[in-house]
Amino acid sequence: MNHFLLVAPVLIPLTCLLLALIGRRHLALVRALSLAGATLLLLVGIQLVWLAAGGTVLTGQVGGWQAPFGISLVIDRLSAVMIAISALIGLVTLLYGVARDNDRRVGRDFHLFVQGLLTGICGAFITADIFNLYVWFEVLLIASFALMALGGGKRRLAGSMTYVALNLFATLIFLLAAGMVYGASGTLNMGELAMIMRSGEAPPGVTPALLLMLLSFAIKAALFPVFGWLPATYHVALTAVSAVFAGLLTKVGVYALIRLVTLLWPEQGLPHDLLLWVACATMLVGVWALPHKPKCGRFCLFISSVAYFGPP
Repeated sequence: MNHFLLVAPVLIPLTCLLLALIGRRHLALVRALSLAGATLLLLVGIQLVWLAAGGTVLTGQVGGWQAPFGISLVIDRLSAVMIAISALIGLVTLLYGVARDNDRRVGRDFHLFVQGLLTGICGAFITADIFNLYVWFEVLLIASFALMALGGGKRRLAGSMTYVALNLFATLIFLLAAGMVYGASGTLNMGELAMIMRSGEAPPGVTPALLLMLLSFAIKAALFPVFGWLPATYHVALTAVSAVFAGLLTKVGVYALIRLVTLLWPEQGLPHDLLLWVACATMLVGVWALPHKPKCGRFCLFISSVAYFGPP
């Protein structure tokens, strides 16, 4: 049972995506599969939170290859909570999309791409390997690119180009940093990197590479002062897309920052203090950059509050 729960956050939205692709000509079937998948993912997320609250940490190695050579999967308290919140936000936005859907083609594609987005997001939450974190970032970015351009129009296309350019730049930084980390340390497993950093004998190039990686996560999370791309892009998307982006997309970057900073620098110090002050500045300055799209503003605020603080 625990082995299923470990991979279920990825398998559920991925299976729904594949089944919806097969039956994509039938909008009612696509909607039913999407809502059922999001509901099942929420139930799995709640079960994971229940297990994590009791001290259970789910771990596994894909293909039987032991760490640090294989693909390691880990679900702890932070991962479980993030999966549950993501499933809740995904379900709410899918329901909103069904209620406000006036275009059959756009509505069908919206459900498909949201399932792809949830697949990448949940994969990023359960991986314990930096390279596979990069892979899951790519999966969710592909889905987000399609969602951003959904519906067409010159204004939306211009916003999509800005979004794509800045996120691809951050992805290139991430890939460069991952290569530098591997070249300096010989591993990309987060647990092994944590042991290297805590030993105090990290190779000279590891720390600068990790800081470069944190910069890429800061761009993806739209932290101050590298947040300018977000208010220039989110408001041009469809209302439901803006809502799911506000609640989910940047939070993966936030999760990656929290995970790496607390894992690699467990003691309170400069990295923790810097992350705290940047987070405070982002919350304060970000209020001045809210979308200027009245019909989605309140809904985006609600979704964002759920993502940051949990359900009201």
